[in-house]
Amino acid sequence: MNEEKRFSVSPKIIIFFTILSVIAAPIVLFAELKPADIFSDNMVLQRGTTIPVWGTADNGTTINVSLDGQNISTVTTGGKWLVYLAPVSSSGPYTMTVNDGTTTLNFQNVLAGDVWLAGGQSNMQVPLSYDLDGEKAVSESTNTHIRLFIVPRISTPGASCDKPYWYSCSPAIAQWFSAIGYYFAKELEKNVGVPIGVIECDWGATVAGTWMSQSVLESTPAFIPIITKLQQLYGTNNNSNSPHALYDAMLKTVQPYALKGFIWYQGESDSILGFSELYKITLPALIQNWRQDWGLGNIPFLIAQLSSFESIDFSVVRDMQLNTWKIVPNTAMAVTVDVGDRTNIHPLDKKTVGERLALGARAVAYNESIVYSGPIYKSMVINSGKITLSFDHIGSGLMAKDGALKEFVISGEDNWFYEANAEIKNDTVVVWNDKVTEPKAVRYGWGAYCIGNLYNKEGLPASPFRTDNSNFVQILSGPLKDFNPAKNKLMQEWNFVEDGLNWKVGIDCTIKSENGKLIIDSTGADPSILPDAMKQVKGPLVFMVKIKADSLISPLTQLFWMTDKNTFFDETHSKLFSLYNDNQWHEYIVLLNDENIFTNSRFDPCMSPGHVEVEWFRLYSLTEMNTVQTQIINPDVNEEITITTPAGWVKVEIPAGTFTETVNAEVTVVTEANIPAIPAEQQKLNSQTQQFSPINL
Repeated sequence: MNEEKRFSVSPKIIIFFTILSVIAAPIVLFAELKPADIFSDNMVLQRGTTIPVWGTADNGTTINVSLDGQNISTVTTGGKWLVYLAPVSSSGPYTMTVNDGTTTLNFQNVLAGDVWLAGGQSNMQVPLSYDLDGEKAVSESTNTHIRLFIVPRISTPGASCDKPYWYSCSPAIAQWFSAIGYYFAKELEKNVGVPIGVIECDWGATVAGTWMSQSVLESTPAFIPIITKLQQLYGTNNNSNSPHALYDAMLKTVQPYALKGFIWYQGESDSILGFSELYKITLPALIQNWRQDWGLGNIPFLIAQLSSFESIDFSVVRDMQLNTWKIVPNTAMAVTVDVGDRTNIHPLDKKTVGERLALGARAVAYNESIVYSGPIYKSMVINSGKITLSFDHIGSGLMAKDGALKEFVISGEDNWFYEANAEIKNDTVVVWNDKVTEPKAVRYGWGAYCIGNLYNKEGLPASPFRTDNSNFVQILSGPLKDFNPAKNKLMQEWNFVEDGLNWKVGIDCTIKSENGKLIIDSTGADPSILPDAMKQVKGPLVFMVKIKADSLISPLTQLFWMTDKNTFFDETHSKLFSLYNDNQWHEYIVLLNDENIFTNSRFDPCMSPGHVEVEWFRLYSLTEMNTVQTQIINPDVNEEITITTPAGWVKVEIPAGTFTETVNAEVTVVTEANIPAIPAEQQKLNSQTQQFSPINL
């Protein structure tokens, strides 16, 4: 497989998506007989339940629908009509007839089987032709018992678009259909033995809030930050990420089509926009929203847990997905971290994901007694400096794949996590580190690209997990694995030697303000090693960043530290920090590999009014040059930067309702000999401030 293969918009994708694109023209309401677009030749009707059929016509028109010997009539009211057919007797094929006394419409080659709706964002949307084994899968995709339907991607309800159709699975349609949806259907059709229909309803880069109804969003106080931020970023309508936009424009067009259940792959955008912790509320609410609006009870809802990707840490959203599976009935979850891609947010192995979702369906929807999940953390016992972990879903036993167990970390009361030893004993996992004499918590697979190797013997991977519920932890590994923050709380004299470098902790950057200028003192803790005050430090550099926030209107936003080389939150050149609205200091270790890390670097508090303080330390090698010419940029969102004490603090004020353009502050690199006095009052880059009243959530 060519390593350059990535999911991106190519000419052939543009051609395909154009078929489904919006045509900006008004639509004529009602008048002629028109069943909903979900009804067409080749459709699959859900077996074993009543079948709703609906559409539009002139007021007062009598509509007749016939199928399998049934003939049901209704009268159009308000331009709309709806009938319910009784369950059909076999899989078909059938012809469904709809007529109004003048026009007769015949839908042919109709099957009865199980219908699943595949929803989410780009990882659900990635087409089969882009799968790791896509060429072969497409060529072998012909199957008349698998039927596929794609909901047009429009963000405005009623916008005109080409009529969508159900298609019998063939290479011509399968190559553009959701790869996960296809593999899911293929597995079910093979194992369940009935026709399978999949309705693809997805859109790349979308948040969960656009797939939820207005009534659910607005009646839940916890969703105020989501609504506020989405409206600020995308407006109130006509955007794929406006609140409830795709629920209204796409999902409602296929309600109440009878279904067997849902499969869902989404959450990346919620993490990027700072909604990770809220996902523990968002996903259960979305599931309840969809189930209630379809009116089919607790029909199965299957979740694809987010995969691994080096540049963005999805750990919290993964944990919220795991928690949802545990608390919401009739759900299942497919672990995908082991098939992630270090450099591609759209991993190419969709076959494994689709097949694992199908395992969940066979257990939850079809009541098969099978092992459908890898090990799931259940409980722990602390004894003699070690933690013993127990698991559900161990199948025929636990195993370490490809060597000793890895990606376990352990902490004591200080919440600093250290790489841990781990071994399997009697289908439990024992975890320890001799430096952590009184352990408190364990985490497994916790990180952006952090792939563990704990499996059950059926070959299914364990889900990443944490035994604690702390919002802040720091996981130390690599050159920092022996770091002990408790050794010297002033952090001025702690040293260690590794990889031939003598590392030392100290305040390396004190930022001051004078007459609108930012003064950067980057002399470090040892001025004797500064031969040239204008030389730039070369990466990689390791920093300790301490962050404290309060008065945030959105308590779950993020702070970005990035350089001008950053692209799409690439952690080589940027770092995302969660902001906790608790006025407490939270510490992070940051490794940035920029060649000239301070050139055009900036702290950017993302889009939430409030107050943030950042204390900035550097963990540096005495063999490096420690002087840097630094440029601080006033971020181009609603905030200003103010400087207070000479202790290395950067204060970020974010007045509500203020939008400022990027301002380049004049920077002076100073040494101990010319550090200016601190102004009596705080100096501000932008004097256009407004007061606000925080919302208590």
